[in-house]
Amino acid sequence: MRTLPWAFVGAGLLCACGGRTPLDILSIQGQRVSTDAGLGPDAAFGQDAGFSPDAGLGPDAGFGPDAGFGPDAGFGPDAGLGSDATPSRCAWEIAPEVLYPAMSSAMSVAAGDMDGDGHLDLVVGNLNGQTISIFHNQGDGTFATQVTYRNFQPQSLALGDFDGDGRPDVVASNGNGSTVTVFRNVGGGKLDNGTSYAVGGYPNAIALADFDGDGHLDIASANNTGASVSILRNLGDGTFAAQVAVAFGSRPQGIAAGDFDGDGHPDLVATSWGFLGQTWVPPMVGVLHNNGDGSFALQATYTPGSVPNGVAVADLDGDGHLDLVVGDDSSMIRVFLNQGDGTFAAPTLLAAGFGPAHVAIADFDGDGHLDIATANYEDITLSLFLNNGDGTFALSTTVSVGQFPAGVTAADLNGDGYPDLALASFGSNSLGVLLSRCR
Repeated sequence: MRTLPWAFVGAGLLCACGGRTPLDILSIQGQRVSTDAGLGPDAAFGQDAGFSPDAGLGPDAGFGPDAGFGPDAGFGPDAGLGSDATPSRCAWEIAPEVLYPAMSSAMSVAAGDMDGDGHLDLVVGNLNGQTISIFHNQGDGTFATQVTYRNFQPQSLALGDFDGDGRPDVVASNGNGSTVTVFRNVGGGKLDNGTSYAVGGYPNAIALADFDGDGHLDIASANNTGASVSILRNLGDGTFAAQVAVAFGSRPQGIAAGDFDGDGHPDLVATSWGFLGQTWVPPMVGVLHNNGDGSFALQATYTPGSVPNGVAVADLDGDGHLDLVVGDDSSMIRVFLNQGDGTFAAPTLLAAGFGPAHVAIADFDGDGHLDIATANYEDITLSLFLNNGDGTFALSTTVSVGQFPAGVTAADLNGDGYPDLALASFGSNSLGVLLSRCR
C-alpha cells in the first residue's frame, strides 16, 4: 500500500488517503471508534475539526517512526472497541485552564509531534505578534517556554508533512496580505525560514488534503477579501505550483476538506458572508466538488441562518458520511447532517456561548461518538456538547477560559489516551491548556 499523506489543520486531521476501503479501526484522540463511525480512509478534515495527527490510523496510514506514537500514548491493542463492541460513556472531567504566555493576539492553534519525541507539541499563530510559537510538550501535558519564528500576521495555520520526511511542517496564512508561508520542519522541532506563495487577498483559513490524488498534500485557502478559494498543488517535494483560484461567495471565512459524496476525491466546504463590492451577498455555506483531478466547481450552497465562520468536518451520526459543524459570530453552532449523497439536510442549532466561531471535534467521553467543543470568543468560555449517538447533541458543560479564545484544538496532550483541549487566547496573548480525564 502506498504511503498516505496526512495533515493536521488548525484543529483537524486530514487523511487524504488513496483507495476507498475503510480502515478496520480508526482511533480518534485515544478513543477507538469502529468502522461504523464512518471515518474511512478518504476522510479529510479541515481547520476546526480538532483531530491530532497522531490519531492512530493503523500501520498502513503512512505515519513514520517520527509520527509520535510513544508506548504510553494509549493506542495499544486493548484501547479499541471492536466493530461489534458497544462503548459506554465515561465520567468526563476537565481541569482548570493553564495559561502559557504567547505573543500578541494569539489567533490559532494546532497540535503535532514537532520534535519526534512521542509527545504532541502545540503550535500557535500570533496575529499582531507576527510570529509562530512552538510550545514543546515536556511529556506530561505541560509545556516549555515558546520558541518563536517570524511570520507576517498569521491568521491561521496548519500542520502537515509536505515533503514526505515524516515530520510535520507548518503552513500559515498571512493576514492583511495575500500569501501563505510554508515552514519546513528541519528536525528537532525546528523550522526553516519559510517560503511564501501567492493566494487571494487576506487568506482567512486553510485546509489540507491530497486534492489531485498524487500522494502529496496540497493546500487550499479561503481568501476573505479575494472572494475566492485558492488551490496550491504540491509538486512532490514540498514546494507548490502557482495558485488556481476558484470564485467563492463574497468574503470567505472558513474552509475544510472531506469526501462528501464518497467518490474517493476530497471536496471542499467553505463559509462566506458580506459585501462583494457594493452588493450584499447573504451568508452561505458552499460545497466545492472535486472533479477528480484537483479542480473544483461550486456544487451546492446552504443557508446557515446567521453569520458563519469556521467549519469542521466529521461523521457525527455514524452513517459513514461526513457531516458539517459551522461556527458563527452569534451564539449558535449549526450541525448539517449528510444525507448520504453529499448533500446536507437543514441544520440543527446548538446554543453555545456568544461568538462560537471555531470548534473542535473528538470523542471526549469515550462512548464511540464524536462530541463538539466550542471556543466562545465574546463569552470568554468553552462549551462542550456530548453526542447522543445519533448526531444530536446535549450541552454538557461550559467553563471560563482566557480572554477572547480565537482558536481551539483537541488532542491527547498528556498521553493518557483521552483528548485534551488547547486554546489560542487572542485577548490574553496566551496558549491555554485544559487537561481532561475520563473515569
